[in-house]
Amino acid sequence: MSEVTWAIANSNKHGAIRHRARLDARLNVSTWIPEAIVVPDPGQSEADSAIEHLQAGCIYLYDRGYMSFALLRAHGQESETPQDTVAKSFFVVRYKQAGGNSPELNDAVDCPLSDADRSAGVISDRVGYFTSDYARRAGISKVLLREVIVLYEEQGKTKTLRLITNLRNVSAKTIALLYRYRWQVELFFRWFKSFGNFGHLISHGRDGVWTHLYVTIIAVLLMHLHTGYRPSKYMFALVGQVAMGVATLDEIMPILRERERQCELARQSAARRRAKKES
Repeated sequence: MSEVTWAIANSNKHGAIRHRARLDARLNVSTWIPEAIVVPDPGQSEADSAIEHLQAGCIYLYDRGYMSFALLRAHGQESETPQDTVAKSFFVVRYKQAGGNSPELNDAVDCPLSDADRSAGVISDRVGYFTSDYARRAGISKVLLREVIVLYEEQGKTKTLRLITNLRNVSAKTIALLYRYRWQVELFFRWFKSFGNFGHLISHGRDGVWTHLYVTIIAVLLMHLHTGYRPSKYMFALVGQVAMGVATLDEIMPILRERERQCELARQSAARRRAKKES
């Protein structure tokens, strides 16, 4: 369809081409409020999209999809002295274990671990450089980086997490703790799809997608502020009746209150059954 040619083209494992719109979100973990939601240009990577929205003095948390030398370089600024690049914003990014297309940390110097670091699962803390030809061409071979390796449990198995950062004046435990907050963006999208009822796009244009996104967020927050209840599909259906002029807000509020009362009774009953079963 010509009206969706701006969307990103992806091929699945069967070779079929599908067009879809990717949404990049920057979430403030101190407020849990999105500061930016971007519909990127066609073919624009997540890292390139992030570069356009960096702000000085902030700490950015990235998953493996942002494993980009250009993104790491964008966080720094050139110093007027021969010293290493000086950070203007900070990052903690998850990297694959060294090998293949994931770079080694060369000229690495080990940093001592405290008991608090070890209790947080940290098993290695080093500083060094990415010195490959590609790193030199990307302009980061002189950027001093820090590698923190953390153990974690997943489905009963012990795995390692490799974190690369330019934060050098905080403990390794703090680096591990910071990365945990990255999961909040996953929870935001889950909230967006579940409570915002955002299951599919209703517009074929970029401006329409942006409008859909922000209207959904504003609507969900306003419903919560006005009713005090967690938005649900039931609430969306009733509010839709108000939007169409079939009912008024005063008419649906008693219905919502009764619905919430019944849901709360059901939750209490389920809690009692669980407590009885556990005892």
